[in-house]
Amino acid sequence: PATPEDAEKSISYIRILIKKLYGENIANQIRIQYGGSVNKNNIQNIINMPNIDGALVGSKSLIPEEFSQITLS
Repeated sequence: PATPEDAEKSISYIRILIKKLYGENIANQIRIQYGGSVNKNNIQNIINMPNIDGALVGSKSLIPEEFSQITLS
């Protein structure tokens, strides 16, 4: 999985492209989620990044104990 800093860098770049194409107002309104591996140990650091608006939980969503720990973080 990407580090939170790597994910932020990539998502920040996407937001910059949206800003260039559609303007700052639209870029600020678009919600961009991280779609890599999230778990109870990295979710807080990922969603605390300024340009990351959420995360898509993959295989951990199939494990109720893990998923509940991720969503309660």
